[in-house]
Amino acid sequence: MKNLQLAKNIKIEILRLLAQQEEKLFKKIGPVEFFDTILNLRALPSTDNRYKDAKGDFTQHYINNNDWTLEEILLDRYDFINSDENFFNLLNLVVSPTINTTDEDVKFFYYTLNPILNSHSIEYRLTNINEDGLSIFKLDSLDNNNQFKDVVDNFAQIFVNKNNDKEIINRLNKSYSTYILLNPTDWDDYTKKKPIQNISSISRSTHRFRSIKNNIARCKKYNSEFTQSIHYARKGILFIRTNNRIL
Repeated sequence: MKNLQLAKNIKIEILRLLAQQEEKLFKKIGPVEFFDTILNLRALPSTDNRYKDAKGDFTQHYINNNDWTLEEILLDRYDFINSDENFFNLLNLVVSPTINTTDEDVKFFYYTLNPILNSHSIEYRLTNINEDGLSIFKLDSLDNNNQFKDVVDNFAQIFVNKNNDKEIINRLNKSYSTYILLNPTDWDDYTKKKPIQNISSISRSTHRFRSIKNNIARCKKYNSEFTQSIHYARKGILFIRTNNRIL
């Protein structure tokens, strides 16, 4: 994680917002596992001499007796305000599939917190979509030049089969788990209009991305015919440029 920083008053604002979402935070995993993921409770001392570590302390006072509130835990009991590492690990956890079961759950925390973070030059950056269709966000410095906030950056290698090599797929499969292969056709928008394979059908068969406009670069090994015109991948979007339009 980059050296991100937030003013103390902004941290407190965010922590108080999270303290109001007890049910959402602990819907998939319990409170002990939640905080242990961030803090390693067994490695922290107890404030109650009956227990040898903070895990016993936490279990007794938050789970059993319920005499600690979630706001008290976030603001006072553990070091989320002074420790940037703890605070930002908390913020990464609340938007992760670790505690969320649906993408709507993830997006709830994303839309709650991201506007505040953006005002202080920080953002949740979409880095992936997992096999269950949940968005994977990580905190990063705000990128004002990024026009595709809802699309994963494309890191897949792109290959063009210029010579109609019939063995290229076998070779690529041995070396790459994910790639894009373009096979030129003689389409020219005028006299030669050989139909292009339906790209949407490819997206449905891969289960790796939501739509062709958003996530074509997240496909698992596939082969499709495209125009000989200029094509390029940016931010996981594949644009196919013909003479007068972009498909």
